[in-house]
Amino acid sequence: MTAAAAPCFPGGAGGATASCCAPPRGAGPTGPRTGPCRSPPGPGRRSRRCRARTPTMPCPAPPAPCTCLAGPPPPSMPRNEGRPGGTTAPSSPRRPGRAGARSPAAHLGAAGALQHLLVCREAEGLCEVLAATQGAPLALAPELTRAVTNVVCALCFNSCYRRGDPEFETMLQYSQGIVDTVGKESLVDIFPWLQYFPNKDLAWLRQCIKARDELLQRKFTQHKEAFCSDSVSDLMDALLRAKFNMENNNSRLDPGLELTDDHLLMTVGDIFGAGVETTTTTLKWAIIYMLHYPEVQRKIQEELDQQLGLERRPQLSDRQRLPYLEATISEVLRIRPIAPLLIPHVALVDSSIGEYVIPKGAHVIVNVWAIHHDRDEWDKPEEFNPGRFLDERGQRIYSPTTSYMPFGLGVRACLGEVLAKMELFLLLSWILQRFTLELPAHHPLPSLEGKFGIVLQATGFDIKAVPREPGRAGP
Repeated sequence: MTAAAAPCFPGGAGGATASCCAPPRGAGPTGPRTGPCRSPPGPGRRSRRCRARTPTMPCPAPPAPCTCLAGPPPPSMPRNEGRPGGTTAPSSPRRPGRAGARSPAAHLGAAGALQHLLVCREAEGLCEVLAATQGAPLALAPELTRAVTNVVCALCFNSCYRRGDPEFETMLQYSQGIVDTVGKESLVDIFPWLQYFPNKDLAWLRQCIKARDELLQRKFTQHKEAFCSDSVSDLMDALLRAKFNMENNNSRLDPGLELTDDHLLMTVGDIFGAGVETTTTTLKWAIIYMLHYPEVQRKIQEELDQQLGLERRPQLSDRQRLPYLEATISEVLRIRPIAPLLIPHVALVDSSIGEYVIPKGAHVIVNVWAIHHDRDEWDKPEEFNPGRFLDERGQRIYSPTTSYMPFGLGVRACLGEVLAKMELFLLLSWILQRFTLELPAHHPLPSLEGKFGIVLQATGFDIKAVPREPGRAGP
């Protein structure tokens, strides 16, 4: 693969997507929360001199041709994802944001112990909620969302949310609104001038984006007023320090490549938004498949019992000891990829992929759904089979074929891959070690079809969490 590309967002006012082609084979309810919980930091929390934060433990272009790689579309796929006034913009103004995010994100990524602590704390809180239900039906999706939100929020803002927090409920509402409306088919994608006429979906999208921007601006203002370059406790602080260092080093950057407040805001917004919805959706799909395939859940529990027992809680260092759980997570990411279509990119130079010529300026969209369901690469790809990620000795196979890319590939692969894998492993292992997840009486199995949007959304469902007894793989 020789294509050089930068992110772009076709559709809407910025352009429209053209026809796609396929590449040659192989191309590709109640319950208490524990632990300290901080309110968002404010300007009054620092001294006048240095304003150092008191150490605390956080709670856990014109239209262009398009090349779509590869094969048939995912189910219910709309023609475009773009919207005027949406959550994304063409690539050039955003390039400093991603470049600027690399160093601060790496800084936080190096703090693996902190991430591990945050995820384990949220896993413990989630298990407490499940235990408090005492077998009553529970809508698990909001609990999963809050757990993942608190991890990302602690890393980005050094704050977290309790159940029923009004700000958290607002965040849930606008996040769902953005996911629902951006993924919808709309004539605005084809005729951008329609955005100036009354449109309920577009009005709701703008309202959700306004709510998101107000929350981000409030967090950003609090951090900026209290900023001290010697004290960095979250991603927002790290980005502010990067901007501060660039300004004080008199770095001369080309116009449009400097770090501005808008770049910092949208970088955190992208990481926060993408880091919550994607991981939460994957967790929901994993649980749905275990409800459909209870034998998979039992095998995971048997593995947990043999390797850890019921007393010692799983740690990230246990991943190699739990290959079947790891294989199950990999299979969920294959059969229901986080994003059936990866974020659109644009070729920076004339290039090629296999036998196909990719002209400069062409929009490139990678169809992960088709790659993960390619019958030439996968045996019975429509079947859920964690065993495809295990060798004959039962050891994990990280990628049985090159046609496996749930987080993308190359320098523009997902920035949050490491954190996402940590959350998936720890949250699932903690839950399944202590509970067997079942359908409540008279409840139908949740659908495996999904709803296409920014991510492939799982439909809502209730579960019954049955506490496990020592020595039993089931309830």
